[in-house]
Amino acid sequence: RQRDIAERGYLVEAFVPLVDKCKELGRAMRIGTNHGSLSSRVLSFYGDTPRGMVESAIEFADIARQRDYHNFVFSMKASNPVVMVQA
Repeated sequence: RQRDIAERGYLVEAFVPLVDKCKELGRAMRIGTNHGSLSSRVLSFYGDTPRGMVESAIEFADIARQRDYHNFVFSMKASNPVVMVQA
């Protein structure tokens, strides 16, 4: 649990500067998840599933929304087309 909190903190710390810069410049952002690259924290909660992909993307979107940044799109990538469509 402590490791999950630390990983989440690092994610926020690393992502917020990008969000702020995109907001400042009026640029759009693509929030993408790759089925084969889900974090160990996401895998521990959701397993190797389409839901894990969605939850990972939503986590980034929530951070952006907390900064009042909404100019983003989602992109899901998986080598298995069924998983990608389900996500």
